[in-house]
Amino acid sequence: MEKIIRVEGKGIVRRKPDVIRLSFHLKAENEKYEKALYVYNEDNRKLLEAVVASGMSREDMKTTNLRIGTRYEQEHDGKFYKNVFKGYEFTSKLFLEMPMNLEKLSVLLSEITERGTTPEFEITFGISDEEAALEEALKEAVLDARKKAKVLSEAMEVSVGHVKVITALDEDRILNPSRVEMPMAMKSMEMDVTPREVEMEQRVEVIYEIL
Repeated sequence: MEKIIRVEGKGIVRRKPDVIRLSFHLKAENEKYEKALYVYNEDNRKLLEAVVASGMSREDMKTTNLRIGTRYEQEHDGKFYKNVFKGYEFTSKLFLEMPMNLEKLSVLLSEITERGTTPEFEITFGISDEEAALEEALKEAVLDARKKAKVLSEAMEVSVGHVKVITALDEDRILNPSRVEMPMAMKSMEMDVTPREVEMEQRVEVIYEIL
């Protein structure tokens, strides 16, 4: 029977954030379709105007998850509950990525509030080259597995041979992203924050032969 040793290695790479990612949530509803559409378009227009006014291009803002639907509420008629039509609803998410610059972020948020639009939003501080960091974390995971195999083999007074199988575990993981979530309810926003480092984690399982 072939003798093997199975170890798991973990690699974590830490990077200072160099990009800011903003996710805006737009929502408009009204009992009339035309009115709901008008409100949504106005909020979207004001948001794009704020982006341009803060020194960026409107093409930097990407729209996703646009949904147009009807809204119902349950009401009791004295005997039964029934769904009652309440109107139309427009929702979407808009994403914007910009270089790490808190002063410019503050300008953008001020431009948005000055236009009277109040979308909910989320700010995430991340790194631009996530793929390279994940690759480095994967290498660190392999080195960690090799180190553990050596420690175990020395304790058992055996020698480690060739690698039989190596498997990357789970999916790539980005740990400890700094996020800020809030409604757009202030006239201006002075960003006095220090985002923590972003951690990229990879795990591998390695099977070595024992000599």
